[in-house]
Amino acid sequence: MRPVEVAGRDFVLSKLVGANGAVDYAVSFVAYRTASGIVVDSRFAPSQYAAAPAGTQEVVNVQVWSISPEFTGDMVGRVLDRLGALAPVVHRTDGPALPEAYVVDGTYSRGSLRLRMRNTTGAPLALTFTGDVAMSETTTGARRATTHPVTLPASSEAAPFAEISVPIGLIFDGVFNLRSADGATILDDVYFADGTWATSAGNATVSAFTTALEARTPEPGTYLVERGAQISGTVTDYASLFRFLRPAGAPVDLRSYDALAFTYRSDVPVQVLLEKASVAAWGGKFVATLPANPTGAPVSVTFNSLAPAGGTPGRFTADDVTMVAFYALGSRTASRSFSLAVSDLRFTGASVTSGEATPVLAGTLDLATPTPHPVRSASVVRVTMREAAAARVTLFDLMGRRVAVLHDGYLPSGETALTLDASALSSGTYVARLETAAGARTRTVVVSR
Repeated sequence: MRPVEVAGRDFVLSKLVGANGAVDYAVSFVAYRTASGIVVDSRFAPSQYAAAPAGTQEVVNVQVWSISPEFTGDMVGRVLDRLGALAPVVHRTDGPALPEAYVVDGTYSRGSLRLRMRNTTGAPLALTFTGDVAMSETTTGARRATTHPVTLPASSEAAPFAEISVPIGLIFDGVFNLRSADGATILDDVYFADGTWATSAGNATVSAFTTALEARTPEPGTYLVERGAQISGTVTDYASLFRFLRPAGAPVDLRSYDALAFTYRSDVPVQVLLEKASVAAWGGKFVATLPANPTGAPVSVTFNSLAPAGGTPGRFTADDVTMVAFYALGSRTASRSFSLAVSDLRFTGASVTSGEATPVLAGTLDLATPTPHPVRSASVVRVTMREAAAARVTLFDLMGRRVAVLHDGYLPSGETALTLDASALSSGTYVARLETAAGARTRTVVVSR
């Protein structure tokens, strides 16, 4: 996060990095329309904004983001030009202010939120971390408040970031505020969500769906999937109960593990599926079928026992697992009542002892500067992939318009040379963007005649 100058005025620019490595650069500000003109104010947190100017007739909240600081700054300038065409624009004279402290990024593990933060004061800072949390997906209406005092060490040039651990407990999601020690000023906001339990009925009727916390002790070499779940109703074909491992179905690399262990109770057969981000067709998905288990018992499904429908076991790789699904199977000829409960869900057999799985990140994903560069008529863009996967390489102009697609399909592992034909492009600056399920990379491209 840093101030950035646009049209001679300072705004706060934030660099946002997604879990898959995709990067956006964002600026937000507020424009107040008054009888005498438009007042523009740019801050980091809502609490830093002063009251609206006297006589405010209209308030516009502007949020701009793109894949490069240049794109974002250009769009901010164009928004200011549009505002200036409506009325004279003035800026609040004290300029944007960065907060005393803010969150850079964070992770959640086993009841604790680990935050990497920046302290801009140059001295240790006493803060209060407050939150509003839900214990499970089906109890979001019964949220509870939580408060934790924290002390943030001073940042320095040698150690620009400080790390703190906040014991928030086992929860499904939470909205948190980083406040001054007296609780009066909000410095930053944090939202956390675990992967979600959910259900899909197919041609069944699900009359009850609940999730609940479990009192479990982490074991070395295991990856715990928190909370258990239960569904019941009537089924003819199937009803599914499934758990995303991370929010929005983000993949997790579980190759350090060799089995899925859990306890299930079901009065109908159950098909277990491990969903992979790289497998879209149903016929290629890896499953195992278990018998009815009305009394409940622990089981372990090894990765080697999983097989595509009608296929051969032993080919499953857990490099990009997004979801665990349990299908309660009916007879397909008549409807019947069913109940399915899953608890103590975990991945086991790891050779490591941390119990942590690895999010699928960019790895050796790379997009090189074109050669020759600057580009005059044609150039070569080299793409490096950690492994074979679907990929798209696109060229954008500074207005964010797509002007060329260099590749859209699978790329092999290793380096691939793509041709950039710039014969139809005007001289200027462009941005090439590589996108895959494992991450994204951008590279500035200059076309010069």
